[in-house]
Amino acid sequence: MVILSNRKSKKEKEIIKILKQYGANYISDKILTDLCGKFTIASIYKKTELDLQKGIAVFTEKTLRFKDQKFPIGMVGICEENNHLCLETFKKSRNAVITCGSNHKNTFTLSSYSNGPLLVSLQRSFYDINGNIVEPCELKISITEDYSPFSVMCAAVILLYHGIVPDKF
Repeated sequence: MVILSNRKSKKEKEIIKILKQYGANYISDKILTDLCGKFTIASIYKKTELDLQKGIAVFTEKTLRFKDQKFPIGMVGICEENNHLCLETFKKSRNAVITCGSNHKNTFTLSSYSNGPLLVSLQRSFYDINGNIVEPCELKISITEDYSPFSVMCAAVILLYHGIVPDKF
C-alpha cells in the first residue's frame, strides 16, 4: 500500500501510527521498519513508477504533486470525497476508488463522531486483497487519540482490505 502525501502530513502520520498498531511495516525515504509484518506501507512524496499487482493508494491531501500519476490495474484508491484531483487521477487510470466522507454517497462514512467509540459505516461492498467480498457493515472503534475523521475512515478501509476488523485506534 502506498500513501501519496505532502511531506510532514498530519493525516499520513496518523494513518501510519494506527496501522502500525495492527502489524504494518513502514517504508519511506527516511525510515525502514522490519519487513515481517502483515502488510507494508510506503510513503511517496512525488510521482513514482508503481509496479504492484494489487494494493491500495491513499491520497491524504489535495495536491498537484501527483498530477498524472499512473496506477496499475488492480490498485484501489482511497481519498476524501472532495478531493477532485485524486478522483480524476484514478478515473484516468481506470481504478476503483473508495471515498471517505460525511455523506451517504461515500463508500465509507462516520455514523458517530463523539467522545465515545466511533461508528464507521461501510456503505457498499468491495473486494479485499484476497478477492473476498467485504459486505456493508458498521464498525464500532474505540479511539485513544484525537485522530482526524479521514485518518480513522482510511485506516478502517485499509485494515478491512487486508482482512482485519478494526476495533481500537
